[in-house]
Amino acid sequence: MKSLKFILFTLAAFLFTADLQAQCSASFTYSQQPNGSVIFTATGANSMFTNYYWSFGNGSSGTGTPVTAYYNAPGTYTACLYVVDTMSTCSDSSCVTITIGGSSNCVSSFNYICYPTSASLTASGTYTPSTTFTWLSNGNVVGTGANYMYAPGAGTYTICLAVLDTLNNCADTSCQTVVIGSSTTCQAGFYIYPDSAGPAHTYIGVNTSTGTNLIYNWTWGDGSSSTGPYPSHTYASAGNYVICLYITSNAITCSDSICMTAGILKGAAMYTVNFQAPASTKDITTQNFEVYPNPAGSQLTIKGTEGTMLQVQVVSLNGSVVKSFQTGTNQAMDISDLKNGFYMVKVIDEKGQTGVLKFIKE
Repeated sequence: MKSLKFILFTLAAFLFTADLQAQCSASFTYSQQPNGSVIFTATGANSMFTNYYWSFGNGSSGTGTPVTAYYNAPGTYTACLYVVDTMSTCSDSSCVTITIGGSSNCVSSFNYICYPTSASLTASGTYTPSTTFTWLSNGNVVGTGANYMYAPGAGTYTICLAVLDTLNNCADTSCQTVVIGSSTTCQAGFYIYPDSAGPAHTYIGVNTSTGTNLIYNWTWGDGSSSTGPYPSHTYASAGNYVICLYITSNAITCSDSICMTAGILKGAAMYTVNFQAPASTKDITTQNFEVYPNPAGSQLTIKGTEGTMLQVQVVSLNGSVVKSFQTGTNQAMDISDLKNGFYMVKVIDEKGQTGVLKFIKE
């Protein structure tokens, strides 16, 4: 009788183990998403003790189910799933071949403009209406759309644009290293004033930006933009315009920006702005001077080497000199009568060297 019971117990254990092994399956499905990713989902009737291990065929891997994979280039890939049941010690595997893209007309490319804490990302290729756009930073999805404002704070990031054209079955990804954040080694600056010696309705803009190997991007407040250090622009109609300058230097990994945030009122006396270099090559290194506090209240101080005498002009957004001072470094100047807003400060030292700083009056 004991022998019969032992045989029955052994048979039951064998059948139980066989049943567990039968439930250990590595079957799965996958689906390509509009953002260029592929979602893999295990479909086997496995137990709660089953572990899932994926190989996506592109050098990357994953665990669990479902999982998402990104493919950086069109092509044919072999994706595999390996399952292990830790309770029954059963295992299984399966692989499928998937095709990503396939059209040479689908090419990812993008431009960017850096700000102190963010970057404006713009897809620059030629795409069909069926194309979707996914932005990744350091391998993580951060946004979608052909235009995206990425604001992670100052730092260096690997930004990638993944495009997927579902109509033409094409996909592509491109990546660039993007440096976001201000640096004391470059500074954006400019001011504008009427050109009394030139044609009527013309203003002169002086680009006072400092840095090495600078890339310049200008926006004029009317939907148009320019590049280069000394652009010109003509407005088509009267209005209240905001001119912005964004600089980037890959040589010294810095970026900075400045805007005439209150705008420039274009009336009958303003049609064209022509930017040029400062008149003197003997410019103050603005790193040696600082306006304090900024934003300012009733007083403003130019911080710098003690004992340096300065001529200071406070310039409004329309290029008018609203206050002038003969003062020294680290001495307070009364600005209590200024209206709240954005101002430029033109500084001339004892050697005739000039520089331009900026501050906000609150």
